[in-house]
Amino acid sequence: MSTGAGGGLRIAHPLVDDLVDGIAVTRSEAAVTSFGEARADFLREAALAGIRPVVLTTDSGRITAPLAEMVSRTGGAWLAEQPGGSYVDGLTGRVLGSVSEAFEEPGPGARVSIAPAPLGRIDDPLVLTVSMSVRRQATEQTLLGGPFEQLADIAGTPPVGWSTTEPAGLHWNRANLTRFARGRMPRDSRLVVAAASGMIATTSIQRSPKGVDETIRARILLGRDEQEARPALGRVVDAFARIARAPVAILGSAFLERAPADLTLRAGEIAVPVPVAVLLGPAAVRDLGIDLAEAEERFGALRVGQPRLPSLVASFTGDGAAESAGSAVGAGSWEQARRFAESLGVTDVLRALGREDDGTAGSRGGLPWSAS
Repeated sequence: MSTGAGGGLRIAHPLVDDLVDGIAVTRSEAAVTSFGEARADFLREAALAGIRPVVLTTDSGRITAPLAEMVSRTGGAWLAEQPGGSYVDGLTGRVLGSVSEAFEEPGPGARVSIAPAPLGRIDDPLVLTVSMSVRRQATEQTLLGGPFEQLADIAGTPPVGWSTTEPAGLHWNRANLTRFARGRMPRDSRLVVAAASGMIATTSIQRSPKGVDETIRARILLGRDEQEARPALGRVVDAFARIARAPVAILGSAFLERAPADLTLRAGEIAVPVPVAVLLGPAAVRDLGIDLAEAEERFGALRVGQPRLPSLVASFTGDGAAESAGSAVGAGSWEQARRFAESLGVTDVLRALGREDDGTAGSRGGLPWSAS
């Protein structure tokens, strides 16, 4: 890192195409831009230098979910360059006149232009997006990565690889993954995991005062239509229940949406999420004062996890979640989720279900990411 004219920060990296006003831009002409080793290094160097990273693609360029998450976590942006010289913020859909506008908050009363992207494409297949946080004891016997195997069961295919970047080319082995993460502690580890077909996921592994936390985000291909997706949707609750048995679950949620079959993201396209299921760990059950027997009777929820530290899984697929994902409403599942959220005393359904910013919802926060 060095400083340029006027004291501006600079970084020396082969992927930097432009460096202006504390923003480092890397361009990609590829149809799909992934979180490869060189791009991971670019994001790391920008974060260390205190520079905002921008991944600039063509107007039709797509990016992978791991890249979207890591760009967001480093405080960066993904912009799609339009033919007329403007830009579309790939994660929020905002139309921008310059690259620097990606990091400017609109003032009170300011008009915000949104790209006319469709709300999910009806011809896209159904994709399940899962967010999951679990905690394990920090012992020599602790083995990480178990939730990936349960989530991969939803797609009907086992995990095959993991890595710090894409492609996830290291053979799937939980002992090796655990050894890698343990060797980096107390630093966090952010990894990519892939199944044989139909799942791409990331995990953030970090040491906490109470143990070792795994925060997982996955995209799982379910099928072209409701008929194809139904068997996989039926496995979601069972997967959540099995995840809650070994570690202590913190929070988990699953939503259904239409997305490209390769699980990538289109710039500015706003998905319409349909709630599928939620997993509330022991702390959430306690803090929300949930009566497990009442939740079971009113919502068909399941008591899962450890007997002395029970968790709760609630499903919202009783009225056709897959069918709802084809519309802009998803009334059946949303109504079930709304009633469940209101029973918890929470009016914001997305917040109640733990739908956190994961790099695909316009998040600009997060701590700088450090690659190994």
